[in-house]
Amino acid sequence: MLEIHPPHGRNIIVYDLEIKEPIAGPVTWDRHDLMGISVGVAYHYLTGEFKVYMDDNIAELGAHLHQADIITGFNIIGFDNKLIDATLGAKGDLARVLNLKSYDMLVESRKASGWRENMSFPKAMRLDDHLECTFGKLFMKTANGAEAPLMWKEKQLGRLISYCIDDVAREKLLFEHVFAGRPVKTPLHKERILDRTRLGFAPPPPHPLPNLDVQKHDTI
Repeated sequence: MLEIHPPHGRNIIVYDLEIKEPIAGPVTWDRHDLMGISVGVAYHYLTGEFKVYMDDNIAELGAHLHQADIITGFNIIGFDNKLIDATLGAKGDLARVLNLKSYDMLVESRKASGWRENMSFPKAMRLDDHLECTFGKLFMKTANGAEAPLMWKEKQLGRLISYCIDDVAREKLLFEHVFAGRPVKTPLHKERILDRTRLGFAPPPPHPLPNLDVQKHDTI
């Protein structure tokens, strides 16, 4: 097993993106090229800083993610990596690189519940489900991602940026909890420790049998 050091001081980034356009009409969840990025926030463990990225410096975020050893967040493989790739016109090349170094806490939580790639997604696995059940109601999100495009359209930039920072702070809290080998909870699934193999730890014990109460999609 590799020698493990705390995340602080390592080239690990926690990040999250918000979109400009609401999901409606031609803008569907698979049209990342039409969404736009209103704001991105990243926490850099290497420097201990939160950084904000918007139209004038969004390319810097792409470069920072490309240079990182590990990137983490919630649903980044399913959403954020694809969004920044499309926004920067990388045609899938950036997303492929980022996915290889991604520790996606939603994916790992699904797997720890018994889910596999040929199965429908488990219910009740939003970020808020993890935050409320693991830490309590006070640690839940401060807004809903669907509100972000409205904030952007109404030029409520302070509120929008604050919301994205709050999301990254909560994802950072969850990541450090997972990194330390502590269990997470969600409403419909047993307490479980997530696989940290991608972070350099030994594999966990075998997964329990999957919960059969499932649905096709999960949201952030």
